[in-house]
Amino acid sequence: MFIILFFIASYQYGLCSIIFSRADINSILSNYSIQSTYISTLHSKRHVWNSSVCHYLKLKLAYVEYNFCIKALKLSYPGLINETTPVFLPHSNSSVTIDDLMLKMANGYAMDFEDLSFVKGYIHQDRFYGTIQVMSSVYYVEPATHFDVASADPKSDGAIIYQKPNSSIFDEINGTFKFAFEIFNVDMAANIGRPQKVNGKTCLSTLVIDNSFVQAVGNGSADHAIQRLLQNFDEVNAILRSADFDNDRIPDNVGISIGMIATMDSPSPHLGSISRTPIDQPVNPIEILQKFAMITLARLACLNILVIGHPFIDHFLGVSFTATKNIFDRFKHVGICAGNSIFIPSLNALVVTYRFANGDMLPKPLIDVNLVHEISHSFGSDHDAGNCLKGYIMSPKTAIPSRLINFQFSPCSKRDISAVLRKQGDCLLEYAKPFCGNGIVEYGEQCDCGSSYHCAINDPCCYPRDSLNQCKVNRRIHQCHPAEDFCCTSACTYKDLTHIGLDCSNIQNRCPCSNKDCTCGISGTCIGSECHSFECTRIGLVECQCPIASQPYCETCCMDSDGICLKSQVIAARLITSNPNFTLTSDVSFVNVRSEIVETICNDNNCFTLNFHRFRSNDFCTYHGKVGICLKSRCMLPSYVPNRLPVIQKSVRSNSSKLSICSKL
Repeated sequence: MFIILFFIASYQYGLCSIIFSRADINSILSNYSIQSTYISTLHSKRHVWNSSVCHYLKLKLAYVEYNFCIKALKLSYPGLINETTPVFLPHSNSSVTIDDLMLKMANGYAMDFEDLSFVKGYIHQDRFYGTIQVMSSVYYVEPATHFDVASADPKSDGAIIYQKPNSSIFDEINGTFKFAFEIFNVDMAANIGRPQKVNGKTCLSTLVIDNSFVQAVGNGSADHAIQRLLQNFDEVNAILRSADFDNDRIPDNVGISIGMIATMDSPSPHLGSISRTPIDQPVNPIEILQKFAMITLARLACLNILVIGHPFIDHFLGVSFTATKNIFDRFKHVGICAGNSIFIPSLNALVVTYRFANGDMLPKPLIDVNLVHEISHSFGSDHDAGNCLKGYIMSPKTAIPSRLINFQFSPCSKRDISAVLRKQGDCLLEYAKPFCGNGIVEYGEQCDCGSSYHCAINDPCCYPRDSLNQCKVNRRIHQCHPAEDFCCTSACTYKDLTHIGLDCSNIQNRCPCSNKDCTCGISGTCIGSECHSFECTRIGLVECQCPIASQPYCETCCMDSDGICLKSQVIAARLITSNPNFTLTSDVSFVNVRSEIVETICNDNNCFTLNFHRFRSNDFCTYHGKVGICLKSRCMLPSYVPNRLPVIQKSVRSNSSKLSICSKL
């Protein structure tokens, strides 16, 4: 029965060709170097993690010598695994937890370039492997034995360091710098500046590691293989979570997590587990997928992923099943959440390799994109075609990923994935915690530029998720970030809004304040933990949201003692004229601005000349010290974003699918 189903599922398949010649490999490795990344001070502290201790590492990058501060940390990938994730090791009848393996992560920075650099990776046998960024240059650090270039080098037991292909942060059409959120319409602009909440979903997956992968990629160490995989899958998770599948201009926060890791035994270290053939011998990916789907280890997993160290025949890099998007096809034997029946195993499986046919390892950007590509097939995406064939993630042909578009989904892919999430996403689990890297500014974050690839290409003002200061604004170099407030430009500098009486340089002044009279935000004064317009605080009141009116402008409103929200002009006149002994608590004012109106109000003893803001419709305005937009006579500030995830409905099983195969020509 299974063979028949597999044949039906394989009847249609897409051939994904990754144009990646030897010349392309040489271009990536043209400026490589082989250096030792051994950190001697770690040797005596193998199982001690202290994020405050710097371990120093000297490396030469592009002919410049840098001293790096490397901090050894306990392994942690929020949103991907937790410390109790079970791990089944070779030749063991029981599992341990990921925490039991005592794996080390690493992060840090280049000395003297703390705000212009980051280090992120892992430590294996006291050696650092991972990613280094110094200013706009990105370098990858991997075991030298993974590449042909190191085979004849006497230092081949060290690390190979190669540079990521250059990419531009300039818009390809007009050559100007653009942030992704500059394309947002007014509705999305109203979401800037306040933490958002988009309830996430996660596809709880089983990660199965073939012995060939342990030997070829982990250099014989299951621990090393796991560290390398988690580094890649962490980036994959960020790319997925930052995608907007339903096209509402807000990332959907749908990703993957690993519920179990299993490494497979083999009769010999030199043979694979699924295919009992020598590790360097190319294998047929379809046959591997068929065998894997029959022995899948976690029948209730959302997705089952097998990684192998064999090269694939004909330069294939991966193979996976693609679920049908047809809502009238009620079954779901294929793709995410496929489940299993008592008669046949499900086809929620995929297989990828990290190696080319010549034995070389794929460069890290290609590994990450290849993983996202295959996982996205399981999420329902076909290969891009027609108008969508422009170099997106699901393109059947792609060069070395270096442009922003190479890490994004096409409109066609978004449509496909959104349909499958609706049709059979019922097994996805809720994920409510903040996730730095999903492109959503959440609680505790000042900005979020997405995955490290998105950040490096598109947003220099926000510390990337790989940085020690992840999802914070780099204020040592930049004044602000557009995600915080309308007062910030796309160049991360304060806007000049003095023509309407707004000083954007004050947006960082927040409450509470030790001095009860201290200013906050734009034209505001702190009362407790809130910032209120000085138009209200100078008369002893707090600010409130004005009622909707038909007038073509916005004004400030204050709450009177009876709890009624009135225009500041009206309530100031009432208080002053009714109290001969009235005094102002502050004489803050603004003059000669477009938004100003001035009124002199007198009582029996004194006259007060007060100015008030009056902002034009569709112009900038202020409310509680923040800059908003004047709409329907109210100053509309950034608001919380509801869960915009595509509606996920229960559905029954399917017998229709496609098999997607990815290759290199």
